[in-house]
Amino acid sequence: MDQQIPAQAPAASRSRDEPPAWFARVVAHVTQLTAEGREAELGPWDYDEDLSDLADSDSSDSDSDDSASQANSDEEMSDGGNPSPTSASGSDSDSDSESVKSYTGANAELYYTLKSAREDRKRTLLREEEAKQAFYDHSVAREEEVQAACRAAVDSQAPTPEQFAGTGLAGRTYDIYCSDYTYLDPTWSEAESTRQHIEFYTRDAWDDDASLSEAQKREVHGHIFLSAEIDCAFGPVPLPIPARSAVGGGIAPVAVPSSRGGGAPTEKGVDYRFLFVSDEYLCVEVDRASALTSEGLAWVGESAPRSFVFVGIRRVAEGGEAAEGEH
Repeated sequence: MDQQIPAQAPAASRSRDEPPAWFARVVAHVTQLTAEGREAELGPWDYDEDLSDLADSDSSDSDSDDSASQANSDEEMSDGGNPSPTSASGSDSDSDSESVKSYTGANAELYYTLKSAREDRKRTLLREEEAKQAFYDHSVAREEEVQAACRAAVDSQAPTPEQFAGTGLAGRTYDIYCSDYTYLDPTWSEAESTRQHIEFYTRDAWDDDASLSEAQKREVHGHIFLSAEIDCAFGPVPLPIPARSAVGGGIAPVAVPSSRGGGAPTEKGVDYRFLFVSDEYLCVEVDRASALTSEGLAWVGESAPRSFVFVGIRRVAEGGEAAEGEH
């Protein structure tokens, strides 16, 4: 028989003057801060340690309120199952349920203040979880789109786009997606994930060294933006891009070194391996040390793959034209 994790004891088994475990932990945390002479101010993350499942109600202290409210509701039902006039108003019902508290200890006022903040935190995390799932699904769809383009390019054995032989790559921006990265990144945020992209530009777009030769000025460089902490510069891109193999139509990977230091985890010499599929699509492989912050690496540990493969879709400006020259 499969073992089941024992369910948490219902709140009804706890005395109403005994605080739930989460409240005792948070109060102890505040007491410790005060004892250390630090500002005893709670952040939203201070409630994260023992939150129940985000989609569920808080079983540690809400069940008593809910059961009491249900009891009141049952008593208010008149013969025939019709609600009595006093229960027809939502405000009356709310007032009745609030009159029965799950905790009545000496610091009950503080308890309900913190409980409200904790519930706000749960709602925030639930919204973030739903947004992350939606972006993950979107990333999977974009990966399938680029994979289909890769298969079509290999089947057609079409040559590498001619403009990649020169500086035509400069000025292009590609939105990038990686479902594995979205799933594993502990610092994921909706605001930054929707801005993840790769830009290509000539060296003279950022390097104003007057001693640069014309050839150096025309070198194609770029950067991979994953977050405010992970903005990895690379270049130069070796041009011309190798043509696809005439045998099997394989797409040759292009190793591009990092440059300008990039984000904090990026070290000079790290290679980003590109596959230029077409004008519209590319892929790039990024080592996990370059894709994750030190905090992220510590969090995911060995569960993260050695590298992440992002797919890129050329950004289209308003009006349907390909976006050019965005820096």
